[in-house]
Amino acid sequence: MTMPQTVDLAVIGAGASGCMAAAAAAESGAGRVLVLEGGDKPAAKIYATGNGRCNLTNLDQSLSHYRCRPEEAGILERVLSAWTNDDMMAWFMDRGVLLHDRDGYVYPRTDQAATVAAMLVRTAEEAGAEIRTRSEVRAVQRLTDRSAGTGPRFLVRTDREEIQAHSVLLACGGIAGPQYGCDGSGYALAASLGHTVREPLPALVPLCCQPVQGMKQAAGTRCMAGIRLLCDGQTAGEEKGEILFTDYGLSGIPVLQLSGLAARALKAGRRVSLEIDLLAGIPEPVWARERERRLDMAGHAGRRTLGDWLLGLIPDRLQAPVLGRYGLVREGRLYKVDPSRLARILDSLRAFTMEVTGTQGPARAQTTAGGVPLAEVSGELASLYVPGLFLTGELLDVDGICGGYNLRWAFAGGRAAGLAAARESRQERGQG
Repeated sequence: MTMPQTVDLAVIGAGASGCMAAAAAAESGAGRVLVLEGGDKPAAKIYATGNGRCNLTNLDQSLSHYRCRPEEAGILERVLSAWTNDDMMAWFMDRGVLLHDRDGYVYPRTDQAATVAAMLVRTAEEAGAEIRTRSEVRAVQRLTDRSAGTGPRFLVRTDREEIQAHSVLLACGGIAGPQYGCDGSGYALAASLGHTVREPLPALVPLCCQPVQGMKQAAGTRCMAGIRLLCDGQTAGEEKGEILFTDYGLSGIPVLQLSGLAARALKAGRRVSLEIDLLAGIPEPVWARERERRLDMAGHAGRRTLGDWLLGLIPDRLQAPVLGRYGLVREGRLYKVDPSRLARILDSLRAFTMEVTGTQGPARAQTTAGGVPLAEVSGELASLYVPGLFLTGELLDVDGICGGYNLRWAFAGGRAAGLAAARESRQERGQG
């Protein structure tokens, strides 16, 4: 039987975090670095980020834009502060990826995600890391017979070979984007090595809502709105911006920002709803006068329809679900509707409520909520349970809002873990 090959560091997963970890480790003298990727090409998910443009970070790096357990935020802060946003952007530019920002959202100058992906892979390979695709890792086993404490710690089994490794870095991604190879298999690997896994849930994902009469007519409509997430009637989060009505529910950046919270609440069995202000941006005094004007208009309705009455307040196609709540249609005659009912319709524009029933699932999600607790890793993302094991990226229980925060976390975490793995490898080889 052929003896397994031995490497200094086995990186499992060639996504954003894994490629960065491999590049950092190889550049820092980690020895032989092997990246094992189950898919056909490395950095596959990066190509789809930012609608193909790769929003790789944001100039606003407030920790409030990241979500993790409050008691674990110190680890998040330590990783991000060890390699600041300025440091990270300089690293990319030093390697030929010029950057520009739009209102703080940072993209490669080419506006092509392929630029970022290609540079990461090239940097890792030029530093000496080997990236092996179509190598799906089935298991990682701890070795207990290390000779004099210096032999390989792990046996990594892929679908076609066995590899001994002094250190292992799990960068397998979460459940978001199974079409890019993110199948959640990394959680089973982490659990098999003794780590806890908080149930992974889709985040930054469109939300499914209870059908509303007339909603299909509104599908495809976009509008500026304020949106409030309610869990058991209590406010859990608020956002503002352009939302998209769909045939299944709601999408758009404000909805995506709240989706992780919604997914967690639904999993906990709570009642979840979205309260939408369709008149966002109209000051209350201005709206009070307009409301009275519309009610007065109803008193001189003539042959006006309800659609005529709502004209100019909301997009035409949103009239159907707004009126459908009251069993009305936009073609109905205004004079036939009781004034008190008209008042309720106008008031509903400030608080149009939709019941949330679920999410569009991992295939439509941009990231994952849940995973291995940050409490189980060091500030350099080394396992506190297993010497020589590192965990990074979406595998850990951190998720950011839209705007480049999840890639920022992936890159900073990958670099932290890669550097720590390299330092450990040098020490073990007696190279300081």
